[in-house]
This record gives sequence, C-alpha cells and structure tokens, in this order.
Amino acid sequence: MPPNHRQASVGAHFIHSSRFHSTADDQRYAMQNAYDLLLVVTGGRMWSDTAGEVVEGTVGHVVYHRADTAYTEWTDPADPAEGYKILFSWSERPSGLPAIVVDSHGHMRRGVRRLMEVFEIPDYSHRQAATLMFFGLLGEYYELSLDGAPAIIRELRDYTMNRLDAPFVLAEVAAHFGYHPSYFVRKYTAIAGHGPMHAVRLCRLEAARSLALSTDLPVKAIAARTGFADASHLSRLFRRTFHLTITDLRATS
Repeated sequence: MPPNHRQASVGAHFIHSSRFHSTADDQRYAMQNAYDLLLVVTGGRMWSDTAGEVVEGTVGHVVYHRADTAYTEWTDPADPAEGYKILFSWSERPSGLPAIVVDSHGHMRRGVRRLMEVFEIPDYSHRQAATLMFFGLLGEYYELSLDGAPAIIRELRDYTMNRLDAPFVLAEVAAHFGYHPSYFVRKYTAIAGHGPMHAVRLCRLEAARSLALSTDLPVKAIAARTGFADASHLSRLFRRTFHLTITDLRATS
C-alpha cells in the first residue's frame, strides 16, 4: 500500500456502500450523517452547502461530508444526480480535507463499481475483500485531496473572482491562459466535467450569495457587482441554482 494510502487508512472503518439516485424535485434537504460520507457522482448534477461553502458535483466529482456536520443538499430536477455513496468512520482523519475533488482519471468511479459488485455478495470473504477495496478508494480520495483542484480550475476561479463585474469573453479568457478558445473549452471541460462559462457563472453566484448575506445591497446592485446583466438575470439563475430567492436567503439567515 502506498504511504499516503496507509496514512488515509489509519482509524478508518468501512461500514456500507450503495447506489444513490437524487429525487427529481425542487427541494433543498437538510442533512447530517452519523458517519463520514463519500459521494462518487456518475451522472446528473447536485449541490451541497456546508456552512456557506457551496460545491457542485457532476460526473467526475467526489463529494466528502464529514460525520456529524450539517449541510444542505439539492439536485437539478431536470438532471438529478446519481452515483455511489460510501459510509465509513474515520477517527483519525487528516485535517483540511476538501469538500470536493476531481476524479479526472476515473479511478474512483471504476473502483467503487467493483466495490459494489463485491460488497453485494453476502459472505465473509467478499466483505473482507470489499474492506480492502475501500481502503484503496479512501487512499485514492486522499491522494486527490493532496493534489487539490487542478491548476486550470483554481486559476479560472481566481481570474473570475478578481474581475467579477467584467463580461465573460471566451477569447480573452482563453488568451489569458495561453490557449485557443476551442482548445481551452475542451481542456477545461475534460478536467472539470463542465465548461468554463458554467464555472464562471457559479463563481458569480457564490459571490452574489455572499453579498446578499453580508450586505443590505439591493439585488440590482449585487447583480452589477457580480457580472450579471440585471437583477432579473441574477434572480432567475440564483433561484435555479440555490432553489431559493435572495429574499428567502436573507430571511432565513
């Protein structure tokens, strides 16, 4: 077992693995698990909000929820998320683990499918094999967490947050990264699972959410500061993404 995999397995205990299929509705669900949880997303789109940190999971993402930590989860009704969930206890988990990692090579997706095949055979030897496979998957997640987000994802986020009120012009953004626009879109999409425009929009929405909670600015002013065409444009996308309005958000904060 590689050193980082050994470190990840310390204090870890495999409990259960199963498929998940998000409910195709417009609701936000308050969640809290007694155990640590990894969600390996294989289809659709989902979001989770943990203490104000919003992450979006699509194909190629692995979402982590720490035990006994409250969060809110929702999905795209037109494209509900699905995949695999792994429940486990982790008494000596490393600090600073990210809420989401990118499984860009598909190792975790393939590994968890094999884990499920073995885990569903109800005898001792197969459960032991499933436990060993779990340690491999946990080690893979830990390796991905050490890598952090690929540079192109971090850099696009930084680029966007530093110029939130500027229009998104694909040719200019691609030139900033030193790529032809079509190649930049292909490269980014292959790594992140969605296009750069989608990533920019989510950054803008996160910034709008933060301003809505931390200021009394009207929606029109928030829209102007975060790069949306007008208040109506921001309100429509905000409701579609977070499944509540800015007014609702402020009322419940």
